[in-house]
Amino acid sequence: MKIMVYLFLLAGIFLAPSSLWADDPVKKADGAQQQEKAKTENAVVAKVNDAAIKESELTKNINQVLAQNPQMGAMVSSEDKMKDFRLKVLQDLITTELLSQEGKKLKIKDLDQQVDEEYKKLRANLPKEEDFQAALKEHNMTEKDLRKDIEKGIRIQKVVNDQVEQIKKNVSVSEQDIKAFYNDAANKDKFMQKESVKASHILIKVAKDATKEDDAKAQKKIKELLKRAKKGEDFAKLAKENSEDPTAAQNSGELGYFSTEEMVPEFAKAAFALKPGEISDVVKTSFGYHIIKSEDKKPEQMTPYDEVKDKVAKFLENSAVQSKLLEYVDTLKKSAKIEVLLK
Repeated sequence: MKIMVYLFLLAGIFLAPSSLWADDPVKKADGAQQQEKAKTENAVVAKVNDAAIKESELTKNINQVLAQNPQMGAMVSSEDKMKDFRLKVLQDLITTELLSQEGKKLKIKDLDQQVDEEYKKLRANLPKEEDFQAALKEHNMTEKDLRKDIEKGIRIQKVVNDQVEQIKKNVSVSEQDIKAFYNDAANKDKFMQKESVKASHILIKVAKDATKEDDAKAQKKIKELLKRAKKGEDFAKLAKENSEDPTAAQNSGELGYFSTEEMVPEFAKAAFALKPGEISDVVKTSFGYHIIKSEDKKPEQMTPYDEVKDKVAKFLENSAVQSKLLEYVDTLKKSAKIEVLLK
């Protein structure tokens, strides 16, 4: 479970399509249906100490998460999966409420100024006053409510930041820890560098809808350049002066090192078939016609320890901080009175 960043979700309200929470435009609810809907939305799904979390808040956050992660829609397609998902989002809301309650105990310098700054950022997403007011109305909020939510987010972030600061004072990652992680067979894939090639190329573009005449012109030009390259003319100079790759003027066609997955299949196949120093024949891809010159080739290998030790140290530190944060949240939950009323 990760700590929710409340401001992120709040900002999403003013960025997400309005249809997420809009009523069905085809079938409007009659009076009785509206009353039933209101009753459902006001139903309390959890209590955290003296605070209530309502169904409307849970539904809003579920829609927000799904809007930001469309691929999750298929993962919660069944009733049972959606039930589990609702419970997970509710647990995140409970965590958020606990952190909010802790945040209310803090004295934050320049709080009003911070609220104003965040408010202006959200307003910037909807610069037209009528659009902004419509968004507030759609989500049953007033400007006062929005400011309260912004303040809540700032207080939560302050709690998390203070905890991280304290935790880091007691987190230590030793050289032995770093080496143990690096040498662990389970982590081998994290440090494995795939076979790679360093190459340069010359490109003559051909549009997808190019005529036969345009294609023939491109072929003629690339073949002439190939002859010159094969005769020993400076490849970098040829690329800089003739390639239609937008970056060629600056890098003289140099592509650096790349793996097969980083290039389109036709280009990768031709590049990896070359020995360092060799020049390919004309290669056709969706971009047009290429000439490729191989400059170097590296076999699959482990990234040297010295090149990754700092990253590993940071990863281990962040993992330790995350673990301690979860322990802190668990402590808050154990000392709080929490009732889950979700049906």
